[in-house]
Amino acid sequence: MRNRCTALLKNQFRVYLIRSRQSAQINQEEMAHRLMMAGRSYAELEHGNSCCGAVTLVLFFIYMCPDPTEFLQEFRVALEKTTDAA
Repeated sequence: MRNRCTALLKNQFRVYLIRSRQSAQINQEEMAHRLMMAGRSYAELEHGNSCCGAVTLVLFFIYMCPDPTEFLQEFRVALEKTTDAA
C-alpha cells in the first residue's frame, strides 16, 4: 500500500511541478533554486525518477503552489481510488 501511495505522490507532484514551472515561466534551474535543491535533483523529480522529500514538498507549497489544498484533495481522491481498487 505504501508503495502505491509513493507512486501516486511522485506522479502527482511531477505534474504539479511542471504545471507550476510553466505557469511561472521559469526554467528548471530557477525552479530548483526556488526549491533549494540541485538542478539535477529537480530534473529527476520532473522526470518522475525520484519522489520529493518533506522539505521539498513544503517549499513547493510555500513558494509555488497558490492553493495547497487543491493538491492535497486531488491526492486524496487518487489515493482513495487506489485503496478502493485493492
